[in-house]
Amino acid sequence: MRTIKRLLAKAFGWIIGKQPRVRGVEHEGSRPVAWSSMAALLEDLEAIGAEHDELFDTDVRERMWAIVDAALIKQTTEIAVPAELGMFTAEGNAKLRAALEFNLTRLRQVFAIFQLDTEQKRRASFFNPRLHTEQGRHVDDFFGHP
Repeated sequence: MRTIKRLLAKAFGWIIGKQPRVRGVEHEGSRPVAWSSMAALLEDLEAIGAEHDELFDTDVRERMWAIVDAALIKQTTEIAVPAELGMFTAEGNAKLRAALEFNLTRLRQVFAIFQLDTEQKRRASFFNPRLHTEQGRHVDDFFGHP
């Protein structure tokens, strides 16, 4: 039990940006347990944005934020990502949808484990200014500023 508590405490440190992230992990299947779920979301979005510039368009950002706000921050709905997210191609929409579904499901579980039981706590954790991609992009680069 003591080991589990230590691992959870360490994982929480990664989530809120108190420890450096693990680098060089290419896809979610190989991410270690200590990998920050928020950093994983940002890295996945950045990879999609490298192929699909429209990810940074206002329309796409607003659609992503509406999903995150309802399903993760306010938790008024289940995680239901629509097929159309404003990307220019079906491939771009599919990649973005898969990344959001996977990462938001993971984040919702992590938020529950660490008892982020209010909208305020979840929003503060989501918009942690210390979290960024290896290229230096922050949460608000993908979702706008709250």
